[in-house]
Amino acid sequence: MFADIGHTSALTRKLRFWQAGAVGLAAAAFVAFSPNLTEPVVGPGVQIGDGSVLTADVSAQDASLRIIAVYQPATGELSLNRTAGSAPSQRDLELWAIIGEDTPTSLGVLPAAEQVVITIPDHLRASFQTATLAITDEPLGGSPTGVGTGAVLAVGSLTSF
Repeated sequence: MFADIGHTSALTRKLRFWQAGAVGLAAAAFVAFSPNLTEPVVGPGVQIGDGSVLTADVSAQDASLRIIAVYQPATGELSLNRTAGSAPSQRDLELWAIIGEDTPTSLGVLPAAEQVVITIPDHLRASFQTATLAITDEPLGGSPTGVGTGAVLAVGSLTSF
């Protein structure tokens, strides 16, 4: 009576697709018609979409390491949220800022925590909005030479949000 399993699973997939679509439309309608949600804010007084927030998806090509970076020029804070990956055993991940043709500047060894906030040094802030962020695999404690010594694991450029 219910022998057509392939047909049933295809029907189930279609039903889930339409259910997901309906949930998405409902969420979009809620946001569109809720006056308090039409102007999202990141931190006090910083509105998304006005160019005052920069973001970067610092990712490995195979997505084995991924960090979402959000930079707020007004405060000089770079918030990092690791969504995938970690440092290899007995190694550290080090974050670098590459600005133009300048030598990459270390922003420090990343902690094991998924979220961290880094304050960008004053001398980098004027040109930081053009930075490319890179993460390298380094010995414990970070690069012993002041330049990246390990493999570049992930890269992403800051762009206006």
